[in-house]
Amino acid sequence: MEESIYTPVFLHPKWAAEKYYGWTCIRQESGLRVIRKRVGPVEKTLFMANGIGNRELGEAIVKYGSSKRFGIDILHKFCSAQTIPGVEVGGQFFTLLTKGRQLNIGTFAIDLALDEEQLWKNFGPKSRNMVRKAREGDVEFRVTTQPTQDLDAFYSFYKPVVERLGLQLPPRPLIEKMLRGDDLLCLAAVDSTGVPVITNLVYLCEPYAYYLYGASAPKVAGGVGQFVQWETMRLLKERGYRWYDLGGVATTSPSDGIYAFKKALGGQYVDLGSEYRRISPPVAQVYEWLTKLRGTLHI
Repeated sequence: MEESIYTPVFLHPKWAAEKYYGWTCIRQESGLRVIRKRVGPVEKTLFMANGIGNRELGEAIVKYGSSKRFGIDILHKFCSAQTIPGVEVGGQFFTLLTKGRQLNIGTFAIDLALDEEQLWKNFGPKSRNMVRKAREGDVEFRVTTQPTQDLDAFYSFYKPVVERLGLQLPPRPLIEKMLRGDDLLCLAAVDSTGVPVITNLVYLCEPYAYYLYGASAPKVAGGVGQFVQWETMRLLKERGYRWYDLGGVATTSPSDGIYAFKKALGGQYVDLGSEYRRISPPVAQVYEWLTKLRGTLHI
């Protein structure tokens, strides 16, 4: 069996950021991946460091950073804990981000190389009972790779969540493009009449599968969420995927419902390290003005 060490999917060249979200890789080497995206007149550059030395990282910051351009540099250090308010790299100072990070603080990764019996055991007694409860309620698992009623249901379920929490609704043409490209699975729990009550979207980036989005009907019977995740694991294992990334968590507080739910699915917690940001002076002035304006307008 391969060594059970999870390398973050974001370092993979076929990750969705570059294939579907407009980012371009401008440097790739051992321990470092640099990608860039233009947002209007601003260039956003993301440095993803995973074990590279400080000297080499500094050289990359000098060469590819936005110190002389209209841009924002984000430094994500996978191997660094959030212990200091900022770091100086390549002669530039980066401020620690505690909110508004590009990547989450951590994730749970399911090692699909384990046999199904061990995966079920890792699922935990409460989660196993919830799966059994869902099965007793005649819920079925459905897999689609085309824009069907299950995708319609996802948007119907997710739109109120977006409006309530101020999130961004993923553009439907983009999601359909992922489906047509065989890079996305639409996974649903359906009731006895075939109507979806939960729809999850899982991005495929072999050997990874990544929980991208999920949404449920306003009222869903207990255990259906755990049931969908368990059947997803079984499906991915059968198809030969090595890792199922549960899509990240924003906190590690036991009181956080998303964290508690994902933890109970039996994966290993992976700390995704620290993230820092540097805004070039011209952008900083505009950025500060827009931030104040947004606060004044309460938007």
